[in-house]
Amino acid sequence: MIFGFLGFGKMASALVQGMLQAGICNPEEIVVVNRHPEEIAEAVRKYGLKLASSPKAVVQQAETIILGTKPA
Repeated sequence: MIFGFLGFGKMASALVQGMLQAGICNPEEIVVVNRHPEEIAEAVRKYGLKLASSPKAVVQQAETIILGTKPA
């Protein structure tokens, strides 16, 4: 199953870390996007995640979408 994260701040990062540690999925099964991709580049490399070019790309690739954005 491919998981897509729209937004990748502290909360989403913690969820991904927990998912990987628990063995729920592999890093290549997680696709993330963030409004400022340069801010998450290190975390993407650290965990081995896929970085999408847009929210639309995440939705097209993922089977499960997790909203990792602050409520506006």
